[in-house]
Amino acid sequence: MNIYFNTILSSILLTGSLFAMESQSIIYRQATMNDAQQLCTIISEEGIKDRDKIVVLPEAFRLAALQSAIEKGRLYIATEDDKIVGFKKFFLITDSEERKDIMENEIRCYGKQSKLVASHLFSNGVPMGEASAITLPIENSVAIYDGGDLTITSYRGLGINSQLRRYAFKDIADKVKKEIDSKDASALLLLYGLTKINAGEVVNGVQGVDRTPSIAKAFSNFVSEHTPMQHQRYEAFMPTFDLKSTECRPLPDAHSVPGYGNVLYALLKE
Repeated sequence: MNIYFNTILSSILLTGSLFAMESQSIIYRQATMNDAQQLCTIISEEGIKDRDKIVVLPEAFRLAALQSAIEKGRLYIATEDDKIVGFKKFFLITDSEERKDIMENEIRCYGKQSKLVASHLFSNGVPMGEASAITLPIENSVAIYDGGDLTITSYRGLGINSQLRRYAFKDIADKVKKEIDSKDASALLLLYGLTKINAGEVVNGVQGVDRTPSIAKAFSNFVSEHTPMQHQRYEAFMPTFDLKSTECRPLPDAHSVPGYGNVLYALLKE
């Protein structure tokens, strides 16, 4: 029995009202082409400082990549007085080849490069201890991609990225439901990458904060807090680029930022 959307509408209404209460001055919405140049400037001025945490493409390809993501409805932004203060890339993966490429080469949860390093159970976004690894249901599942986010320095610590994720979940809910129904899917996957510092490890003497619990909480709220959920972490690398290159080709792993590909797996059928 598919239990996925038994509680999703009430969850969306609840998170939507909480989202409205938390920040009256910041507006969350999907990006439009009119936002592309401002986003490009933010990446060039702010993103450069965080190249150890976020992917920054070569200068020659940034604007075109942003325009492509906007055209596909994959970018969400936070604004205050028409100023973009944060953004997130977030989308339902519907193309099978793109999904295969993300899972094999970016998240590395599938294929020859796959190397599992941890597996945990979650309940309502709370880690419940280690669990035996499971084989992901690649064919009989639906996948969402969460990544590519940045909040400008002066607005950090306000929960903007979390609220962008909440807004994006709400925005794609109908699409997800249709995709699950059309595939009669048994599982919903959330795919995201984290550098080691964002996975809670110590990097260069700095203690990081693990972002997975907050992501799992948002995912749990989206699905249903009673849905069984498992987190699996795989060895991966955040791509880095030569910023002046005339080719949009990532550098080898040896020159990339070590991290993890992550999969949150929500069971949709009993």
